[in-house]
Amino acid sequence: MPKLQGFSLFFSNFSAPLCLKPQLLLELRLCVGMGGDPNGKRIICRKRKAARPVNGNEQVLSSNVERRGAISRILGPIGVFFHGFIENPRMVGSVIPSSRVTIDAMLDRVDWQRCKLFVEYGPGVGTFCPYILDRLPPGGELLVIDTNPRFIEYLQRTVQDDRFHAILGSAENVEEYVRHIGHDEADFVLSGLPFSSLPDSVATGIVEATQRVIRKGGAFLTYQFRPTAKELTEEHFDKVDTGYVWRNIPPCLLVWGWKTDES
Repeated sequence: MPKLQGFSLFFSNFSAPLCLKPQLLLELRLCVGMGGDPNGKRIICRKRKAARPVNGNEQVLSSNVERRGAISRILGPIGVFFHGFIENPRMVGSVIPSSRVTIDAMLDRVDWQRCKLFVEYGPGVGTFCPYILDRLPPGGELLVIDTNPRFIEYLQRTVQDDRFHAILGSAENVEEYVRHIGHDEADFVLSGLPFSSLPDSVATGIVEATQRVIRKGGAFLTYQFRPTAKELTEEHFDKVDTGYVWRNIPPCLLVWGWKTDES
C-alpha cells in the first residue's frame, strides 16, 4: 500500500460513489504488481485496428499484452492511466487528467477549418482525443505519439475512428511519423509532456522538431505546471501567447507558440 499513498488526492476528487472507492483501491493495488515495458524505441502505428510497421520495423508486443488488456477492461481509463504513471512517472505530466476547462481553453485558439493534421504528444488515455476529433473539419486527422505501450494499446482499442492514428515512439521523431501517415507537415501540435523532467537535450530536440514540422500559421500548444515549456517555446517560435487555468488540479500554464509567415 505505500505506493498508493501519493494518489489519495485523485480518489478524493473522483466522482464514483464512496462505497466503490475501497474496491478501486484494491484493484489498483493488484494492478501495481503487473509489469510493463515502456520502450520508446519501438514503434507501432495503427489506424483503428490495422497495424502497420514504420520503416519495416514491426512492433513486437510484450508478453504482458493480454494481461494488460484484462486489467484495463476491469479498471477502465483510470486504471490504465495510473498503471502507466507507476511504470514511468517521469513521462506523465500529471497524476490527474486535465479538466474540461483546460481542454476547452487550450483548443479554442485553434483554426479548425484550416486543420488537416493535428498532432498530440503524450495523449495518455485520450483525455483530449474526443474533443479534438469532434472539432476536426472533413478530411482532418489526429496523430497521437506516446512512449508508453500501455497507453497506445488502450487508445488503439478504444478510439474507433478512421481519422485517428496512434504511434508508439518519441516526439523527437514527429517529422518521420507525419510523413508515414501521408502528410508533409502538421497544422497544430499539442503537448502534455512534462518538459521540466525531461533531459535538456530531449526537451530541446522535441521543440526543434516540432518547429520544423508545423506549417506557417500553425502553432505549438502546451499545458504545463512549470515554465520550462514556455521558455523553450519562446526560444523557437516567433510569437508566444500565454494563459492560466485555475480550475485544474493543479492549476496550469497554457502556452501557444505561433509559427508566423516570416519564419
